[in-house]
Amino acid sequence: MASGDLDARCTAESSDELGRLAARVNVMAERLGDSTASLRESERKYRGIIENSLEGIFVLDRCGALREANPAMARLLGFDSVDSLMAAQAAPSSSQDAKRLPLSDDEVARLFALLEAEGKIAGLEVEITRTDGTTAWCLLNARDTRRRGVSAALLEGQLTDVTARKHAMETLTQHRDQLEQQIRERERTEAELRDSREKLRQLSAHQESIREEERKQMAMTIHDELGQLLTAIKIDVSLLRLLLSQGTGWTGKLAEMGELVERTIHIVRNVASHLRPAALNFGLVSALEWLMQDYSRHSAITCQFRLEGREPTLSDDHATAVFRIVQEALTNVSRHAQASHVDVVLHGGDEGFDVTVNDDGIGFDVTRAMEGGSYGLQGMRERARMIGAQLQVTSENDVGSTVRLSIRDIAEKPNPFVWSDEGR
Repeated sequence: MASGDLDARCTAESSDELGRLAARVNVMAERLGDSTASLRESERKYRGIIENSLEGIFVLDRCGALREANPAMARLLGFDSVDSLMAAQAAPSSSQDAKRLPLSDDEVARLFALLEAEGKIAGLEVEITRTDGTTAWCLLNARDTRRRGVSAALLEGQLTDVTARKHAMETLTQHRDQLEQQIRERERTEAELRDSREKLRQLSAHQESIREEERKQMAMTIHDELGQLLTAIKIDVSLLRLLLSQGTGWTGKLAEMGELVERTIHIVRNVASHLRPAALNFGLVSALEWLMQDYSRHSAITCQFRLEGREPTLSDDHATAVFRIVQEALTNVSRHAQASHVDVVLHGGDEGFDVTVNDDGIGFDVTRAMEGGSYGLQGMRERARMIGAQLQVTSENDVGSTVRLSIRDIAEKPNPFVWSDEGR
């Protein structure tokens, strides 16, 4: 029995004390056999659970070496079997297999420190190294094997591979961040769109008010000056008819009528020029030269125009837009720049042309003017956008300002609203 043969029995030949002792030893042997069989069955069940578990179950010492592991742990670390894993753990220190430890020395020390402080580890995310050098993320649940008052020597743990879940969470987080960024970008774009719509509405209202003011000025000019002159001519014609009938004093009256007619013609030409300069019919250069002359007559600022290169060939709409932009720039110089001199330069080439308006005034804050609703600058920018040009405005305090209009592609696109004789 002492050697492990629990089937052996004592022979009871008497009923004395030795006989009764032998009977009791036999009963003890039977019970011990039953306990051993139960223990073996429990061990078999426990071993089956460990062997068939999908989680890696292991025992780790303070040196970071695995003392025990189940097949799932071996597969998690990249080994074919537990034997190959243990062989790698038992390899000499000079071997490459010695580097195939699941955790670094610092991580092992941290885990044992947590065990000593809290007595267990629950749901700790750790990064382990596989035999091929790749890493995997796992959730660790562990407890120590120490007795009371003795430091933990071994760590019994269970690892659950959450690499796919972690990558999925990272991907989900990236998608969430991208979605949030897209939402912020969309909100910013919508805000800019609302702001642009508001500025466009204000610009349209301002342009409409300008048109109404121009109509008012033209109506007053025609009514007050042209109407009076025409009335005076009508009266003079009546007087001339009377004088002619009398045969006296008609020569002086004819001279007065000629002067009234000349003034009327001059007013009509001024009104027509403000509506659309006739010089535009002869090209952009002629229109800009006329604008410089008219600007010099009505302003104390010295204005010079210079053509560099060749004159660009533009459609009527493009030439009008360029003319109005230069006109608005000169108007701004007169109103705000306090300048003494302004230069307008048209530089034409094979690939396009530039128009520059440069003054020596006090300058201004371009950004603040645009944000503050400068309708003049907004109108210039809108005209430039309509003809596909680039408008750049720069300014420096006490130095002056520069407005540059650049068109690189001056090829004309067909107007979809122009009727042709073909297919009509």
